[in-house]
Amino acid sequence: MYLATTSLVCLMLVGCGPPSAADNQVRADRALGGAVATFASATPAPVRQAATADQWAQAVEQVFDKVNVKRLRDKKNPAYVEDQGKPDQNGVIEYFACFDKAPPKCELPSSGRRDGFKKIQFFADPAMEFSDLAAKYTPATGKPSVRAYITLRDCHPPSIVLNPAFRAANWMFVEQFGVMVDDHIVIDRKFDSSQVERDNSPREISESMHVVLNAQEVDALREVVRGRQVVIRLTGKKGYVGVDQAGTREFVQGVARLLRIHDALGQAIKGLGSVIDVACPV
Repeated sequence: MYLATTSLVCLMLVGCGPPSAADNQVRADRALGGAVATFASATPAPVRQAATADQWAQAVEQVFDKVNVKRLRDKKNPAYVEDQGKPDQNGVIEYFACFDKAPPKCELPSSGRRDGFKKIQFFADPAMEFSDLAAKYTPATGKPSVRAYITLRDCHPPSIVLNPAFRAANWMFVEQFGVMVDDHIVIDRKFDSSQVERDNSPREISESMHVVLNAQEVDALREVVRGRQVVIRLTGKKGYVGVDQAGTREFVQGVARLLRIHDALGQAIKGLGSVIDVACPV
C-alpha cells in the first residue's frame, strides 16, 4: 500500500527521479535569460552628446555654396567662383547662395544675408523679390503683394516667413491674411494693430506683416504648390483686396523653390539632435 501511494505521488509530480540533461539545460537557459534581462534593465541607456555651434555651422555650410553672382551671370564667360562676401559696417554679409551646386550653372539660387549681431541668416528667392519690388513701385492704386523668405538662426531649425503687403493711396487697416487653394482655406491669420507695420509717404501708404509659419502652415504651402487655383487675400476694416494672377503665379513658383531650400537645410541639421553651446543665441 505504501509503495502504491508513493508511486501515485511521483506520477502526479511528473517523475520523482533525478532531472535529465534536457531539464538542466532548460533551467540554465531560464536562469541566464533572467540574468540578462536584469542586467539590461540595470544598465542605463547611453546619453547622446549635444552638438556644438561649430558642428551645426559645418552641417549648414555643406548644403550650399556662396558664389560670385556677377561671374556666374557673365554672358560672355560665366564662371562658378566661390565668394564668401565681406561684412559691412553693420556686421551684415550679403552673398549669393547656390543650393544645387551644379557648376557652371545654379538651378536653385538664393539671395543670402547674415546678420552677425543677431546670429541669423536670411534666404530669399530672387525672382519673388523682383516681383515684390515691381509691385512696390507700380503706379496702380491698391497693389497688394506677398513675398516669402527663410530665416535660419544659429543652432536652430529653419523657418519660413510670409510677408504680405498692401500699398495704396488710402489706408485699408489690414487685419487678416489668407490663402485659399482649390476652394479650401489653408492659411488664415488675423492680426492686431501692433502686428501690422504701417508707413506713409507723400506718394502712398503701406501696410505689411511678417508671418512666421508653424509646421502645419508649412505643409499648407506644399498644397499651394500642388494646387490648381490659388487665391491670396488681404482683408481690412475698409474691405479686402486680392493679389493679381501674375503676383500669385510668382509667389507659387517662388514658394516651390523656397520649400526645397527649407527642406535641404532642415535635413542637414536633423541628425545633430539638440544643439547646446554658449555660442548659440537664446
